[in-house]
Amino acid sequence: MPSTNLGLENSANYVREEMPVRLAHRINAFQQLPFVVGSNKSINQVYELYWEAFEAFRKVTEITTLEVNKTVAVIMLYKVAL
Repeated sequence: MPSTNLGLENSANYVREEMPVRLAHRINAFQQLPFVVGSNKSINQVYELYWEAFEAFRKVTEITTLEVNKTVAVIMLYKVAL
């Protein structure tokens, strides 16, 4: 079973590294919008969701155990999937 856990950890670490990059690209796209668009309440709420998700993923350390992986999965569930 160690190889399965290693594969899971490798996949989880890929997501951990890639997700902040992708979120940063979306945040940058929001920041490039004209002020009038960015000041729209709905647009600003979506921007804030992206920012909160970015901050959450930015702080995740390397995934070395299944417990840490579960923590990252919860972050994904509540910060990205919704």
